[in-house]
Amino acid sequence: MKKLILFTLTLIISCLSVSAQSIADQAAAKDREIAALKKQLAEREARLRLEQPGNLMPTVYFQQNSSIVTSPNDPPIEMIANYIKARPNAIVEIRGYASVDESNPRTLCKARVDAVANELMVKYGINPQQLRIIVYGATNIFYKTPSYNRLVTFHDKNMQK
Repeated sequence: MKKLILFTLTLIISCLSVSAQSIADQAAAKDREIAALKKQLAEREARLRLEQPGNLMPTVYFQQNSSIVTSPNDPPIEMIANYIKARPNAIVEIRGYASVDESNPRTLCKARVDAVANELMVKYGINPQQLRIIVYGATNIFYKTPSYNRLVTFHDKNMQK
């Protein structure tokens, strides 16, 4: 009888060990999955620059090697103009970017931010003292896909404090 009880206890302990190991393996797999997801989230936030206060969501996109502001960009520029008009103390940075596959990205980038600033001043009557131009060229990119980096973004300097 003792041998049967001992055999049964050994079997139960063996099953518990296997079960405990299985749970430990599952937990380790979930920990790796969580770490990978955290890394993806951090990379995405860094790309989008969402962690910086003051980012204004409208964005102006450009064709390759072009600084022409096309009509699909009218709504975001108008949104920024309305934002500035509603906030007389706002100082808005117009940040320009270019993709690495464009010719002379820094010069092109400067032409893009100048074109957007000109639209804001001429078409919407925005005071040039409320605008700051920042030219990044192809050195500070948002996206891995080059064509997505042909853009101008807006940032309220007063909100980052």
